[in-house]
Amino acid sequence: MRLIRWTAPLLFSTLAWSATAHASPYSFVLEVEPAPSMDPTENTAAVEGPQTGAVDDAGIPDSMDPTAGDDAEAEDADGSETDTGARDPNMFNRHAIGVRTGLVLTPTWGLSGFLASHANALCRGSIGNFAGDRGLTKTDGCNFYVGGEYTYRKDRVVDIVTNVGYRTVKTPDGYWLDKDECPDGDGPGCDLAASDYTEVNLSYVFMGVDFIARAPLVVTPDVEFGIGGGAGLGLGIIVGDGVYQTPMGAGSTNAGTCNSLEDLGDFTKCTPGYVANNDGAADPADAEAGWSDPARWSAPGQLATCSKDECNTSDLELIGRIKNKDIPPVIPVLNVIGSMRLLVKDVWAIDVRGGWKTIGWFFGGAMSYHFGGGKADAKD
Repeated sequence: MRLIRWTAPLLFSTLAWSATAHASPYSFVLEVEPAPSMDPTENTAAVEGPQTGAVDDAGIPDSMDPTAGDDAEAEDADGSETDTGARDPNMFNRHAIGVRTGLVLTPTWGLSGFLASHANALCRGSIGNFAGDRGLTKTDGCNFYVGGEYTYRKDRVVDIVTNVGYRTVKTPDGYWLDKDECPDGDGPGCDLAASDYTEVNLSYVFMGVDFIARAPLVVTPDVEFGIGGGAGLGLGIIVGDGVYQTPMGAGSTNAGTCNSLEDLGDFTKCTPGYVANNDGAADPADAEAGWSDPARWSAPGQLATCSKDECNTSDLELIGRIKNKDIPPVIPVLNVIGSMRLLVKDVWAIDVRGGWKTIGWFFGGAMSYHFGGGKADAKD
C-alpha cells in the first residue's frame, strides 16, 4: 500500500504533463523522429504511393527543376514542333527555275588542223599573230547562248538540270580553203583559186539534261557556296540557214590582186567570178557542181559585186552558190561544265559556269529561284 501511495501521485503528474505538452503549439521542439526500421520489408507503402509529378533521374520533380523547358525547339499543345525562325542546315529547297546565258568561242587551232584559210567569230575585231599564222583571215561578231532551266536538287551535292534554249553558231563570210590545197603553206604551191566563199549559220535550238555536282564548302543559315562540275547531253535542232559555199574559180587571181592567204580576207582583192571555156560554154565540171546557166552572164570572167567584207548574194547565186547538204538537221549537244554557285537564304542563286559546249569553249552563268513547299519536306 505504501508503494501505491507513493507511485500514484507520480503517475498522475506525468500524465498531466504529457497532455499539456501535446496541446501546446511549441510542442514540436520536444518531439523526436523515430528511427527508421532496418527491416527492408517495412516502409514500402511510403514509396509506392501516388506521385504528384514526373521526376528526373536524380529524383527531382520537373516542376522544381530550374533547367526544365530550355530545349532549342518548343512544342505546341498538339505535340508538333514550333519553328524558331533559324534555317536548319540539313534542310534545303529541292526545286529551282532559272535562266542561263553566255558566250561561245570556237578556237582557231581547232579549225587550223584541216583548213588553210577560214573565218571565225572571236568577239574581237583584230586577228592577231597567233590566229593569223593559223589561217584566220577574217573575224567578226560573237556567238552566244540563252535559255531557261529547271533544277531538281537530288541532295545537297548533286543537281539534275533540264534546259532548253537557243545558241548562235555563225561566222563572218570568208574564204575557206582545205589544208591539202596549201600543203606547203602560203606560197606558190597554194591554190588560192580553190577557195570557197563560205557563209555559215548553224544556229540551233537546244534541249538537254546536265548533271552537276558541287562540294558545299560553306553552309550557313544565310549563305551556301559550292564548287564542282559535271556534264550534260542533249539535242540541237538547226534553225539557221546552214552552210553555203560559192567557188571562187579563177576570179581575180588572174588580175594579180589575190596572191596570198592574207589577200583572201579582202573580197575586193579575191572575188568570186564566173568561169567558162573559151567558147563561152560552161565547164561541165562546174555545171555538176551547181553553177548557173552562163547565158545569164554577159561575158566569161565576170566577177560578183563585193565590198571588202561581203558579196552580193544574187551574184553568188548566178555563179553557183550551193548549200552544203552534209549538215544534219539535228545534232548531238555535249556539255562539259565547271561551276561555282552562291546560294543566298536557300532561295536566290548565282552560278558561274565555264567549259566545253559542243563545238566551242563557253563562259557564262545562270540565275535561279529555289522553292519546294518549304524546307521541312526536303530533309534528308
